[in-house]
Amino acid sequence: MDLILEKKLKRQLIIIQAMLKNYTTISLQEVAELTNVSIKTSEKDLQEISLTLQEDYELKQTRHHTYYLTDASSNDWTTIYYLYLKKSVVYYFLTASMRGRSNIRKGSRDIFISESHLYKKVMLFNNIMPEDIKLSTSALRLSGNEISIRYLLWKIIRDDPDLEAWGITNAIYQEAVHTINMIQKVTHIELCPSAQNKMIIWAAICKIRRKEHPVTSQEMRRYVLKKDINIEKMSILYDKFASKTDNTNEIMLVLNGLRLTPSSYMQLTQSWFIESSKVVKWVNYLFKKLKIENSVESKKLKILVTDLVTFSNHFVHMYELKNETVQIHSLLGQIIYSYIASQIKQVVSADKNRSVYNDRFQKFLTDLIYIHGWSILRNQVMQPVYISVYNSYSKELRKIIEKKINTYFEGYIEIKNKEREIIISDCPLSDDKATDVIIWKNVPDDNDWKRLEKKVSQIFYQKNSFLQNSI
Repeated sequence: MDLILEKKLKRQLIIIQAMLKNYTTISLQEVAELTNVSIKTSEKDLQEISLTLQEDYELKQTRHHTYYLTDASSNDWTTIYYLYLKKSVVYYFLTASMRGRSNIRKGSRDIFISESHLYKKVMLFNNIMPEDIKLSTSALRLSGNEISIRYLLWKIIRDDPDLEAWGITNAIYQEAVHTINMIQKVTHIELCPSAQNKMIIWAAICKIRRKEHPVTSQEMRRYVLKKDINIEKMSILYDKFASKTDNTNEIMLVLNGLRLTPSSYMQLTQSWFIESSKVVKWVNYLFKKLKIENSVESKKLKILVTDLVTFSNHFVHMYELKNETVQIHSLLGQIIYSYIASQIKQVVSADKNRSVYNDRFQKFLTDLIYIHGWSILRNQVMQPVYISVYNSYSKELRKIIEKKINTYFEGYIEIKNKEREIIISDCPLSDDKATDVIIWKNVPDDNDWKRLEKKVSQIFYQKNSFLQNSI
């Protein structure tokens, strides 16, 4: 949801993310280049980061004038993100929309900015929102497609510990808990604590919004659950909900929340129509093509992909809003990514309904499987490259190099003295059975690592012949 933050806050989150991700220091020049601003602006950003995170982290400067965060290894990105979200005027817009009773004049007093400046903020907010969601300039209320609005609010509220700020009182929360418990009882679905909390938040949002912003039949036609699940057969749930609202669309939308958590949706489909589900067969075929089918990890991934394919329109919509993209910096990563993309393309090409799975959806699905499934592919399907390290001076140095190689290639290689395919040495060797000998006379620099990566990629590609049709 980074798109909804102001530029300054987004910059600071990018800086924090860089320090947390790499567990390393960063120079002022690197900060400026990373965020595409001046050195002076970068200094101000670092000062504000220090003030914002002072209760949880300490931003320190080394004698080499680089910066790092203390205790970065135990980072909680969600907590940090919400610290910044709450600094944004967008947070006020969204919470005010949930609570009601606000306008430009009241908003300007609440957050201490002029009415004209707040008006400009509303216009900027509307520019980054999907076409079917707009914030009213008079009442500061979200209007448009009500289901899209509720999904947007759910994506933001679900991890925020301050539910009172959103108008979710204890009474509303407890009623939502009762609703979700009833759904679990009737459907025989056992939600894990995380999925249960997400469903509770969804039910609470629906309760707050349904009085003044009821869902229309036209909106529901687009988002209704698939006929192969046929949730209308669950008459007990309908009877229970009917006492609270006579709006059938609202009943359906609350039940539709089951699709927000992959585990609950998969249990639902397993309970009724999993044997005949075209979606499940489609996903099973895809995983067979990818050669990942039987492990616990692959089954978990299959649940996630099944949920995505079933409700592709909704997920792709939220994906565009979040504006994420996979960054692949290594040759080996590019090989794996291309392999996944090619298998998805083949499965889609063989499907009679391939028009449903357009290029945008295929890109999203490739990203998803790459992020969550590359380690499964690497561990279960692909053969690693065997490397041996020889150093004539120091065993300690050899161990350090071996450790760095393992870290750099993340399991694509295996340190092995026998059956080795690459030897890394600090001097020429006369007796070796390896495919290649790479000489590192000094501590390896960037060029040495790139040369090794290119060689490892070539051998990895040759050993795993099934990859050769994917590039």
